[in-house]
Amino acid sequence: MRYAPSLDRLHSEAAFEVLAKAKALERKGKKVLHFEIGEPDFNTPEIVKDEAKKSLDENFTHYVPSQGIIELREAVCEYIEKTRNFRPTPEQVLIVPGVKPGIFYSMLSLINEGDEVIYPDPGFPTYSSLVDYTSAGDIPLKLLEKNEFRMSPDDINEKLTKKTKMIILNSPHNPTGSMLKKDEIKAIYGIAEDNDVYLLSDEVYSQMTYEQTHYSVTEYDNASERSILIDGFSKSFAMTGWRLGYAIGP
Repeated sequence: MRYAPSLDRLHSEAAFEVLAKAKALERKGKKVLHFEIGEPDFNTPEIVKDEAKKSLDENFTHYVPSQGIIELREAVCEYIEKTRNFRPTPEQVLIVPGVKPGIFYSMLSLINEGDEVIYPDPGFPTYSSLVDYTSAGDIPLKLLEKNEFRMSPDDINEKLTKKTKMIILNSPHNPTGSMLKKDEIKAIYGIAEDNDVYLLSDEVYSQMTYEQTHYSVTEYDNASERSILIDGFSKSFAMTGWRLGYAIGP
């Protein structure tokens, strides 16, 4: 079989490769401590499972609108209002099978060959993979311990060029756990606004903040102009296997 050359620009996520090897060891009776993948240490809440069972019993198994059912999109809007200080419209919400497709659709819709994308390094491997897939310029921003592994506005300004099309934010950050402060979020939005740059904000760990407060860059334009919010149910609700996420944007 002759594969399309574009396939070479997609990279695998090493965490899942390691997970497969770990599972193979477990099948042989080995005890394995899992540090390779972001899997919650609790199970899907009973109320969620009960509602899913009820829907199956009521034969809610047929085609639905490609954007997602209106009831779920409205529920997402209500959740965002409680957690992000703005309420999007259901038309802004796209239900996707996990966070990755939301990132993929956003980048594929906005990034052209020759554009540049700034993203955190280390970071979620999907970022660099999709930058390469879109044939954009790969601009990793090193996260340093002296900055508590945060993307500072000054560091972003240093990486910014006339070709910059998008900045990817991830707060709380995977894998370091760092969180952007409110003044940093505001400054980064200002940079994007001044330079007509899109902001893709991956907030899938937004509810795992411990004593810190989570701030979203999407609050500055209600995800209606240049920011896109990516989130899902995998981490906060231990629904990694359900493959259920959403994107909110203009």
